[in-house]
Amino acid sequence: MSFSTMSSYLLTRIKQTTMRTTKKNGSAIRIADYSEKAFVVRGDTKPIKDKLKTLGGRFNPYLKDGNGSFAGWVFSKKKQSEVARKLKGIATV
Repeated sequence: MSFSTMSSYLLTRIKQTTMRTTKKNGSAIRIADYSEKAFVVRGDTKPIKDKLKTLGGRFNPYLKDGNGSFAGWVFSKKKQSEVARKLKGIATV
């Protein structure tokens, strides 16, 4: 295994361990680190897309990780605690 492949694999594993999941009406919404400066909200986010946009997220259907591509909402890490708190509030309603 090459160095770049190994570092990509390890980075993916690290990101997966920092992932949090919350349930909203029985569907999973996951928050995960994406880069040094950004994190993503992924999963069944369509019902809360307006809220995610209001919080400053940008939808990107072409995100990539070690397992392939996926769609999700990208946020600055500066907003991570605020977004997590708001999503938790939505999930408990």
